Amino acid sequence: MAAAVVVMLASVLGLPVSSTHILIGAVLGIGLANKATNWRLMKPIGMAWVVTLPAAAAVSAVTLLVLG
Repeated sequence: MAAAVVVMLASVLGLPVSSTHILIGAVLGIGLANKATNWRLMKPIGMAWVVTLPAAAAVSAVTLLVLG
């Protein structure tokens, strides 16, 4: 429910957000509240979050060089 509220609020405000990131954050929050967090599962998800921005920047730069 919280993930849906955050996505809807961001949409109303015109903010670009990732619903996948919000959903994973909500699931992690529930896991933390219940002291049942699966940290082994969170490690690759966290790494994907860290890698996404530089990878997108690299693809954009290469595309600009090829098309420009």
